[in-house]
Amino acid sequence: MVNINEQKKQAYRQKIEAQIMELKAKKQMLQANAKESEADMRVEYQKRLDDLQDQFTKLEGQLKQLSNTAEDSWDEIQAGIDKSMEDLRNSIENAAKKIKV
Repeated sequence: MVNINEQKKQAYRQKIEAQIMELKAKKQMLQANAKESEADMRVEYQKRLDDLQDQFTKLEGQLKQLSNTAEDSWDEIQAGIDKSMEDLRNSIENAAKKIKV
């Protein structure tokens, strides 16, 4: 079993928070581009943006769990966060292709 200490948790949290900030900036660009699109496309784009927001909310909830994570569940929580980050990145890339960033 890996010995997970608070410093390691904090370093991981900071890394993920930095990545979240970067992805939120990309989401804001998508929102700006969506606002400039045709009215009929705006509805579709807004749905994609709402889905992205749901993913951000889920990820931030997982990050909050990190503080209370015991050593024996660290790998599980970290794997969940990493998977959520990967899913969010993919969703943003897919949305960017549709919204024409």
